[in-house]
Amino acid sequence: MLEPYSAIQDREAHGDIVVWPLKALCDYVEATGDFAFLDEPIVWRRDDNFETTVHADTVAAHAAKLIAAIRQRFIPGTHLIRYGNGDWNDSLQPVDPAKRDWLTSSWTVALLYQQLRRYAEILRVAGRAAAAREHDALAAAMKKDFARAFVRDGVVAGYATFSPAGGQPELLLHPSDRITGASFSLISLTQAILGGLLTPAQARRAASQMTKHLLLPDGAHLMDKPLAYRGGPETIFRRGESAAYFGREIGLMYVHAHLRYGEAMGAVGDSQAQWDALVVANPIAVTETLAHAALRQRNAYFSSSDAAFRDRYEASANWGLAKTGEIAVEGGWRIFSSGPGLYVSLVVQHALGAKRRFGKRIVRRSLPAAHKGLRLAGFPPAR
Repeated sequence: MLEPYSAIQDREAHGDIVVWPLKALCDYVEATGDFAFLDEPIVWRRDDNFETTVHADTVAAHAAKLIAAIRQRFIPGTHLIRYGNGDWNDSLQPVDPAKRDWLTSSWTVALLYQQLRRYAEILRVAGRAAAAREHDALAAAMKKDFARAFVRDGVVAGYATFSPAGGQPELLLHPSDRITGASFSLISLTQAILGGLLTPAQARRAASQMTKHLLLPDGAHLMDKPLAYRGGPETIFRRGESAAYFGREIGLMYVHAHLRYGEAMGAVGDSQAQWDALVVANPIAVTETLAHAALRQRNAYFSSSDAAFRDRYEASANWGLAKTGEIAVEGGWRIFSSGPGLYVSLVVQHALGAKRRFGKRIVRRSLPAAHKGLRLAGFPPAR
C-alpha cells in the first residue's frame, strides 16, 4: 500500500507476489533504458511494524535481496518455488496447509523464470556481467527442473505435488490427474510459451492443445472442465470447490487469461488466433461475433464471460452446452482491475508490434494480412 496506508500489510501472500516487483523493474528499465535507476537509493521496511528505515540501499541491492528470498522458497532439492497461498488463479488456494510447502505452480515458475532472464539481460547491458551470469545460471537450473517436474507425455501440468520422501511429483491439471478431473490448464500453457520455457515444437504443441481442449466459442477457458462442486466442502482447492457462484475463475472464461492466450498464439505465429482473441473480448464487437452473447454494456471492460447456468450443479451437468455455444454468455464484472490496459497493450505491443526495448522503439507487426486496416466490428478504420 502507498502512503499513508503502508502499515496495512499482510505477512502472508500468494506464492507469486514476490515475482511482481522484479517484473515491474524489468518493465521500467526495458521501456526507458534508465540503467541509473539500478543505483537509486531506496529505504527498507522493518519486520516488526512495517515502518521505513533510515538506512537505504540501491534498487539493485533490493533486487538481490528479493532473489535471495526466492532461493529460500524453493522446494528442497529443486529450483521450483513453493506455491504458498496460491498463484494468479485465486480460486485454487490449497485446503491442506502442508500443500503450501510441497506444491508448486508451473505458471509461477514460468513467470519467475521469464523475469530472471530479463533481469540478467538488463544487468548484462548495464555492464554487470558477473551478476548477469549468476542469474542466467539460476534460470537455467529452473528450466531443467521445470522440464523434469511439469512436462510429462507432451503436456505441461498445472501443478506438481512433491513428497518429503522424494520421487517423481504427482501432477494436477494434467491428463494423468485422477484427483481434480481436469486435464489442461490455460495459464500453465500460455506462460510456458511466453516465458520461453518450451522449444518451438513444444510451443506449437501447447498452442494446439489450447485450441483443442480449452478454446470455446466465447474464448479460451482456464481449464477443460470446472472443478467438482459438492455443496461447499473443500478437499483440494478452496474457492474452486466451495464458491456457489458460477462466474469469473469458477466459470473458467476469465478475460485476463484469455488475452494472454491471444498473446501466446501470436508468439507461435498464429496472428489470426491472436486477432480473434481480441475481437471476442471486445464488448462492442462480441454481441455481433457471438450469436449466444447476452446483451451487455458496450463501453465497459468485463472481467469474464459467464455461461448463464443457474448454479454449479447445472454447470457441471450441462458443461457441454458451453462448448457448443448453446447457452447464453454474460459479461462479468465491469471495468475490472488492469484489464483495459492489458487489452490495449495486446493491441499496441503485440498485434501492432510497437514496443520499446532499452529505450529504443521496435516495430514488428503481427496482424493477419486481412485485418491490416482494422475494419472488424468494434474497431475504427486505420488512419
